[in-house]
Amino acid sequence: MAAFAQALTFFCTRDLARSERFYGGTLGLAVAMRTPTAIVWRVNERAFFGVTAGPGREPRPGAALLDLTVGSAAEVHAWHRRIAADGWTTDGPPRPMPEGMTGFFATDPDGYLVEIVHFDDPAALARTVA
Repeated sequence: MAAFAQALTFFCTRDLARSERFYGGTLGLAVAMRTPTAIVWRVNERAFFGVTAGPGREPRPGAALLDLTVGSAAEVHAWHRRIAADGWTTDGPPRPMPEGMTGFFATDPDGYLVEIVHFDDPAALARTVA
């Protein structure tokens, strides 16, 4: 059996336009695909994220978490300033977190948490957890 080629994660939303304002506007993600009931954004060349709306697709705040990693602690602080300036809720300014990270959480329009984080150790995501 072949390995998976990519992963695509979706959150459910009540309002595609409001989600697009957050993910496309504030976070600046480029639309990769759009249908009448979904928007998919390109996070980078191999990572995608989407929102979907419609019958049976009700948001459940706190049911999922999207982590977006950046290259430096300074970038975490810059993202916090931008997200707060656009009027979105955060859990406070960036701070040291477990496992040698710097980050904060923002809340999207449907109550999902989006963590903006920098790993001090660039190999952190490559390690196997036993």
